[in-house]
Amino acid sequence: CEGCKGFFKRSIRGHVSYVCRSEQNCLVNKAYRNRCQYCSYQ
Repeated sequence: CEGCKGFFKRSIRGHVSYVCRSEQNCLVNKAYRNRCQYCSYQ
């Protein structure tokens, strides 16, 4: 989707590092994709 495309583009261009507040195994799907940026980027 366009939102995901923008997220990955910003992550790569900005050399951003994200931190997971959980155990680095968050559920990433359409409903929960904005909850954890770290797990989305992995």
